[in-house]
Amino acid sequence: SEAALPPPPLNPGPLPLQGDVSLWSHLFFSWYNPMMRIGVKRALQLEDVWTLPPSRSAAALARPVGHLTKVVEMGRASPMWGLFLLCGFIRFMTEVASFCQPLLLNQLMRFIADKPTAFADAGEHSPAEGYLLAGGMLVAAATQSLCLQHFIALCFELGAAAKSTLNH
Repeated sequence: SEAALPPPPLNPGPLPLQGDVSLWSHLFFSWYNPMMRIGVKRALQLEDVWTLPPSRSAAALARPVGHLTKVVEMGRASPMWGLFLLCGFIRFMTEVASFCQPLLLNQLMRFIADKPTAFADAGEHSPAEGYLLAGGMLVAAATQSLCLQHFIALCFELGAAAKSTLNH
């Protein structure tokens, strides 16, 4: 029967993050779903894994730093420098979202206790203010979670690129 046959190799081609993927797909990692479906049905094979674009190969990353010995100098001369900056920015956004949550919670508690908030004085609160504060907390939590997941994924990518560069 066809149900018992393992799925054929995926042969996905180049890494989807470098191709035409939507913002939604990139934001929620849905570009990864085809590989996950294959992995549930059978063990992944080399043919199932994406290939790196030539600009991210070990040879391309090691070329500008072949003559350098210091790691800091290697990072500055490498094409990975942009990824380091992006990683730092994403981590910064994670911390900003994390910092906003207690501030919004404080304002929400003041709203519930009918005390002055950043939006209105005591006794002048509207229901919209409460919804705005609760929605802001939801957006901050979702932003923190998404940024943290992208930070972790980018750290793995940078680590793999750095190891391949040093081993090249």
